[in-house]
Amino acid sequence: ADYDDALGLIQDDVALPTSIDLLDSVLVYFPDMLPAIHARGTAYHQLWLETVPVQDQRVRASLTTYAFRFLPLIRGVQGDLSFYAAAKKDYASVLAVASLPRTLSQQGLLDAYAGDCALADQHSNQAAMSDSLSPAVANNRGVALFICDRPADALQWFKRAQTLAGPTTVPSFLFNTARAMKAVGDSAARSYFRAYLAADTSSQWAVEAFAIADVREAGEDGRGGNPGRDARDGP
Repeated sequence: ADYDDALGLIQDDVALPTSIDLLDSVLVYFPDMLPAIHARGTAYHQLWLETVPVQDQRVRASLTTYAFRFLPLIRGVQGDLSFYAAAKKDYASVLAVASLPRTLSQQGLLDAYAGDCALADQHSNQAAMSDSLSPAVANNRGVALFICDRPADALQWFKRAQTLAGPTTVPSFLFNTARAMKAVGDSAARSYFRAYLAADTSSQWAVEAFAIADVREAGEDGRGGNPGRDARDGP
């Protein structure tokens, strides 16, 4: 129950310190439980991201956890470095035992933001090859490439992530696709940003999308306005 509660908090991105406490209590009894160590690393990763301005994050990552059945077992980094280091330590603990693709994927994100693009490429590519059907892993491959100044390559992975996710548009994938299109000079990027603003009208990512898309200067409606107002106009 503690593990499931922790995963719920991480998934909802709320009360992350509580989720870490819950996972700590689980790891007292199951110290080698890799999904719990990975989940705790994910919580620290999310806490660290909360200390990094979205302008520095540039594109949105996919942080996921593993479900688990107990019965069979009866560059200069921005933000708060303590959370970053804790996430990296937990991922390293998992990878020292098994090359789990989601963990490799999220380790690749930390590598990229630290400026180690060779390692970021290695980890994110290995993850994508190991789990070729995961939208989150594909998205994170794109994030690592984008952070390492390879927007054209990143764009292909962001598009693949949405394809793998199916017919329902994933807002974070939409933002990332728009951002990569903007970076490669695709004029259609603005319409993608406007579509994103239709789904997200108030977060810091919406503010960033509004700024990058330069909607007010686009002249589609001549009104200017704010992310919420433009979002109602659609793409």
